[in-house]
Amino acid sequence: MAGLLAAIHPFWIVNTAELSDGVLATFLLALVLVLGCRAGQVGGAFASLLFGLSLAALAMVRAAFLPFVLVGLLWFLWRCRSLKMGWFCAFLAILGFGNGLVPWSVRNFQLFAETVPIADSAFLHLWAGNFPDVPHGQMDDAFLRDKLAPDRLQSLLDEPNQAKRYAMLAQDWVEQIKADPGEHLSQRLRSALAFFFGEKWLRDTGRSDLQAPTSHLPSWLVQNRQAIFLGSLLAMLFLGGLGWRFSFGWRKESRLATLAVIWIPLPYLLSHAEALSGPRLPLDGILLCYSGFALASLWPGTRRVSGQGDWD
Repeated sequence: MAGLLAAIHPFWIVNTAELSDGVLATFLLALVLVLGCRAGQVGGAFASLLFGLSLAALAMVRAAFLPFVLVGLLWFLWRCRSLKMGWFCAFLAILGFGNGLVPWSVRNFQLFAETVPIADSAFLHLWAGNFPDVPHGQMDDAFLRDKLAPDRLQSLLDEPNQAKRYAMLAQDWVEQIKADPGEHLSQRLRSALAFFFGEKWLRDTGRSDLQAPTSHLPSWLVQNRQAIFLGSLLAMLFLGGLGWRFSFGWRKESRLATLAVIWIPLPYLLSHAEALSGPRLPLDGILLCYSGFALASLWPGTRRVSGQGDWD
């Protein structure tokens, strides 16, 4: 059921045609979930090592996935407490994660001549997310310079280290929140809506920012593409939440998927969400799996309750 939903998911069909990084991020996230759930259930040296490597690859593809990567690794280390030879599985996961990040760390050291974080632009995105006119996912140098006072801009430019320069914006971010907490919370709500429905959907009163190619398509499909996009999105969100509730009996085994649903959107919600075709698409795979589980559970005769109240 989940495979059929993934095959006809219109957002994935359009995004695959674009060959953007969302396709690679989606595959890597799926690999992390498969390996993490497998290693978290039965252990295994090979699965643990590959899980660490896949976490590192996911963090390299998108810096915003770094919080989920760290939380996912900590979750696996905690799960190793109940696994046979768990200490060895935990060691291999850490080893794979570290070795996967070594090439990027060496590159940063050669470029900046000092150790820098994997992602050093967190405070830049948090600061920019407080402006209501931020172009989601399309920030440029002119926009950033326009939002800073001349003296503050000069003090930032005087700092040659990029990581330290972005960290200096933490003070500006805190001052913005103190000056107008209500506007800050309003921006977080806008970012949440832009993350799940797209920035263009907010600007153009419900028009999706993903447009299917109109050449060689039936006229009825061209006329109804907006309804197909938004209808499938709403159905996926509703069935995904319902399926997550129905999967309570497997809450321990599927904990990594729940962490992904919470921690992957968090950086975008706290800063500025990007276009609909970008950061949210990898999460669609998890929601489609939950949606397939919900549809299977709603089918007559397929759902039953065990004596402990969990779904079988």
